[in-house]
Amino acid sequence: MSAKTAQIAAPVAAFVLTFTARKVLIGVYEKRTGATPPEPADLRSPILPAIGWSVTMAVVSTVIEAYITRKSAQAQANALGAVPANSDAAG
Repeated sequence: MSAKTAQIAAPVAAFVLTFTARKVLIGVYEKRTGATPPEPADLRSPILPAIGWSVTMAVVSTVIEAYITRKSAQAQANALGAVPANSDAAG
């Protein structure tokens, strides 16, 4: 994979994986609770489940983005034959 391809593919892959993870988590939530996940903007839903759902989605999204970004940086390094300049391993 070329360095440019890795730069383009990373955000697309992160979006697709986050979208898929969200669908899976919604399915799991519905199966376990028998209800749809709370919407943070819905004033009728209790605040703690809404916050819990928001935090869960934020953590999952961040982990996916970090993983994809790391894999992209590795692909770029392999394509260029060097560690990217903004990497901790460069120093």
